[in-house]
Amino acid sequence: MTLVEFLLARIAADEADFPAMFVDQQRVARECEAKRRIVEMWMAYGREGIGDWRDGYTAALEDVVGFLALPYADHPDYNPEWRP
Repeated sequence: MTLVEFLLARIAADEADFPAMFVDQQRVARECEAKRRIVEMWMAYGREGIGDWRDGYTAALEDVVGFLALPYADHPDYNPEWRP
């Protein structure tokens, strides 16, 4: 399982579980959407290694995606190598 697959699965699980977990369902839905967009941006830019001035941007975005996975570190599918 890749980091992207792991994160997208966890985000989907959060969306499915949020009615039982939270009172503010709209906030949780917006949070899941924001996380998904960050992962999608990394898939579009970070993994292709655009180069030039974006090298720093790509590295920072990779760290951000790693940070998004940290709340799920106790999940059995979490890979400690993803820790930024």
